[in-house]
Amino acid sequence: MDALHALLRHSAAHHRRETIAFGRRLNALMERLFLTAVWRNFVKRRSERKPDPTTPAMRLGLATERWSWRRVLARRLFPGRERLPRAWRDLYNRDWTTPTLPANTRHRLRHAY
Repeated sequence: MDALHALLRHSAAHHRRETIAFGRRLNALMERLFLTAVWRNFVKRRSERKPDPTTPAMRLGLATERWSWRRVLARRLFPGRERLPRAWRDLYNRDWTTPTLPANTRHRLRHAY
């Protein structure tokens, strides 16, 4: 757990409280955490110091090559077409609320998806 926290503090500037990008709502934090997990497992090499070009996903057999951000973001997956756990669907719909905020205002975008 310490390694994960150190990786987040080091590589995800929004995880540090001193930045303007610090996440204030659970939805935003979780969305960024999902992107960080994809980056860590599919985009980033296992080691910066060693000449090992593989990613953790490649070592597990989930991918045959390193992914680029272009590949990650190339196709949008809609929740109505994919099987997702309920919590992930609620997160995608931004239905999570942040208990510490006095008002959890929600934006209802008509053309978001």
